[in-house]
Amino acid sequence: MKQTANQRLKEIRFSENYSQEEFAKEIGVSLSGYQLIEQGKRDINTKILESLKNKFNVSADWLLFGKGDGSATNENSPEIYREMLQSSKNIWNILKPFTMGLDVLVTVMRQSEENHGDDALFKSKDYIQELKLYEKVVLIVNKLNKLEALFQNITLDNKTICDQKEDVVLMTEMCNALTLVIYPPIMPYLVKGMGVGVVEFWKDKNKDDFRNLELLDKYIK
Repeated sequence: MKQTANQRLKEIRFSENYSQEEFAKEIGVSLSGYQLIEQGKRDINTKILESLKNKFNVSADWLLFGKGDGSATNENSPEIYREMLQSSKNIWNILKPFTMGLDVLVTVMRQSEENHGDDALFKSKDYIQELKLYEKVVLIVNKLNKLEALFQNITLDNKTICDQKEDVVLMTEMCNALTLVIYPPIMPYLVKGMGVGVVEFWKDKNKDDFRNLELLDKYIK
């Protein structure tokens, strides 16, 4: 079975003979935060990637995608960022169809709330949490759409891809975070090839069907 990023991170810690507390201190995160990362419940951010590169010579491409031998010697190679971008695009192509039209659903729900605000439905905890979830996902989707458009409208020569490496990493991080949140609920639809509208898919789910929602918070500003 292919290793995940959090499993590779744990492998680094073991190879360096660190406890979780010691390793968390080395890479600049709290112990509780690091434990969540090892459990796959929190994303590996750029600060951690930079710490791993500087202190342990670990390649971000190997850690996130399992590519290469783990060494960060060629970390700034344009090809590394080009591959990261392509991987992110592939992930986004899978997730995007399940997000199209969600912004319209949010607008309709907000309008219904304004028009019928006294109705108990709109004051219920489940409804409020459901709407907040949709709004979080829409904000991330909008950012991913902008990044996708950016990379479609520029020539990805070596200089340009290196100049845009922060955007490449951001797109990679957001795709990873969104995958952890919405991929498990959509997997049955992908496996069975079930045709379902976006509105029907989201209305068929509730907040408890989605995990790791806190991963989206860092990208919502």
